[in-house]
Amino acid sequence: MLRKAIEHLGPLPGGRHLFVEVEEGQRFEAPGLSAWPAEAMLEEEGRDLRIAEVLLTNWWGASEAAGKPTDDWRSGARLYVATHLLLGNAGPMTRIAWIDEHAYEARRGSSGRRETLRGAMVFHALRRVAGESAFDEVMRALSARAAEHAWAAVRARFAQATRGASEWVFDALLEGDEAPRLVLGSVEEDIRPGRRGARVVLSSPGHERIDVEVRVTGEGGDAQKPLASLTKGRAELAFRTRTKPLFVEVDPDAHLLRALDDAELPPMLGLVGNEAPDLVLLGTGRGEAFLSSARRFARTRPVGQVMLDREASSADLAQAKRVWIVGRPGEELQQLLEEHLPLAGERLAWLGDEAA
Repeated sequence: MLRKAIEHLGPLPGGRHLFVEVEEGQRFEAPGLSAWPAEAMLEEEGRDLRIAEVLLTNWWGASEAAGKPTDDWRSGARLYVATHLLLGNAGPMTRIAWIDEHAYEARRGSSGRRETLRGAMVFHALRRVAGESAFDEVMRALSARAAEHAWAAVRARFAQATRGASEWVFDALLEGDEAPRLVLGSVEEDIRPGRRGARVVLSSPGHERIDVEVRVTGEGGDAQKPLASLTKGRAELAFRTRTKPLFVEVDPDAHLLRALDDAELPPMLGLVGNEAPDLVLLGTGRGEAFLSSARRFARTRPVGQVMLDREASSADLAQAKRVWIVGRPGEELQQLLEEHLPLAGERLAWLGDEAA
């Protein structure tokens, strides 16, 4: 963990960091020193993250700026660098948890934790814009001047490193009280002769520019996931797929801190085959937001029984004449299909998402 911190941020200021055990109820933090009670050192849940964030105080300090919460970037930087770079928990599930928690804290009206989460997602977006090498260079420069802990210093340094390409990150993710919204204005299948694909109109009300990934998935599981740049809050996108396009997702890997609008939940673009299914299984591999969209889709079609994929049995699948799987199958259904019921392609159709 310490080696990774030095790799990204440079030599450890002071040369060492000591963890000292103290009596219960006492605790002390300072650059180079952490005095924790024994229970804090032994408690496994969240311990690695606590240690990683404490190590980062050697470069950036532990105090927060006075005034409004967004004046100080360091708590968000500690959470992001500790989680993504030092502990390697860089997958979308971590960011989805942050986005969900941010929305919960916003509903509660709290500010401190919400601003930490917002800051972490800002640094994630900055790393994607700048690239790993430039990101590390900026963070090392910031760590060398820990007294400059206002967001203005971060913005200026990244603007220089990216030649202004990072400006939209601060405008869209940091300014204002609300997370940015992304809305699918329209989704149409491209049915011109000799073409397979989709046309998508995407907007972000109130924002001049946002860069976001949009994924269109075809009937055969083939997918395109380009980075779309919304200028003046709008973009018209054209996608080509090898097979019939079925499914559209906005920011599928949760790179942006944003509110999920009903209008942007993934729509289905078409059906597989002409025969309506008598069993629809809703994939549980993408979480509740996806399930809400999948349920709405199933209610609009002339289908038979609809159930969660984890509720299905071998008997259910054996009796069904035609089965649709909507979304990413959960572990239970994957195991069922692999071990017990290899279905013929004519009976089983898979709609949307990437192969699990």
